[in-house]
Amino acid sequence: MDEVPELELSVTVRLLGPLEVAGTRGAVRLTGARQRAIVALLALRTPDVVSRSRLVAGLWGADPPPAAEQNLNRQLARIRLALAAVGLDGLLVTRDPGYALVLPAGSLDAGGFQAHLAAGRQAIEADYLATAAIELRVGLELWRGDPLSGCPVEDWGRAELARLREDLAGAIEALAETELRLGRPGRVADDLTRAVACQPGRERLWELLVIARHRAGQPAEALRAYRQARTALLDELGTEPGPRLRRLEMALLAGATELDPATAPPARVVRARPRPEPDEPACRQRQARLFLARLAQDARAEPGAGFAELRLATALRRYCRVPGHYREGGRWLRHALAR
Repeated sequence: MDEVPELELSVTVRLLGPLEVAGTRGAVRLTGARQRAIVALLALRTPDVVSRSRLVAGLWGADPPPAAEQNLNRQLARIRLALAAVGLDGLLVTRDPGYALVLPAGSLDAGGFQAHLAAGRQAIEADYLATAAIELRVGLELWRGDPLSGCPVEDWGRAELARLREDLAGAIEALAETELRLGRPGRVADDLTRAVACQPGRERLWELLVIARHRAGQPAEALRAYRQARTALLDELGTEPGPRLRRLEMALLAGATELDPATAPPARVVRARPRPEPDEPACRQRQARLFLARLAQDARAEPGAGFAELRLATALRRYCRVPGHYREGGRWLRHALAR
């Protein structure tokens, strides 16, 4: 796909829940489900150009109605009017063979989530578990509900929706495993109790919930979680629990002291300072995040966090030049100080 250059606009597009588009003059009023779906599909592909045929497929699937092209034209015209009403005239552009949504860096919540997820996984691989937990939790904070809610999509749009849901589940699992390795089973159990209510057919979430309950000193609750998992899997998928979940049940009944050594806290967590990276925007963000982790340790060691916040602002000015990163820095500071 062709790409279009970024436009210097102040805009926020949120896909991780009901669609929201807002500029400096307020929220964009998209009055129809098709309008919301078009904006969502274009945002998922930004900054690439999406052809008209791809948009039609994403809206109506493989068998569009005869008037699909005319309907698409009407909806695009209404979207342009809605964007212009809040000063976002240049957001939707026409480029052969279709259209593109031009978004400034950091304005799309799905992009922010993916960045935090990637950074969290990299930190896990490097064994920076505390940093990984913050990255993953900040990324998960961007979610407000089911992605693309209120945006009826088909074909490749459904594939994108499934990918977002899979990434969400993967982030929840990665955070739970990391928190377990950090010795925080109570917090993990609370998070996973909410997660399995939303995704009852996700067996790995149930496995981690059983482990967390047991490690928190609640073997009876762990066994209850297994029975709830069995019921949910039979209702959702029509299948019995898999071998790993069944092994957890047998270990519980046998009175095992540890159910899953792979997620057990290590005897000692070694935190090493990362090697300096090239002076690129993404690298400066990672440097600032690691700097913030050290600030949080200082703030916990001394009464009050005001001095740490002042140093954080200085660090972000020095290391980060990405719009909206001050807001993310505030989230980082809150989570880091709560550790």
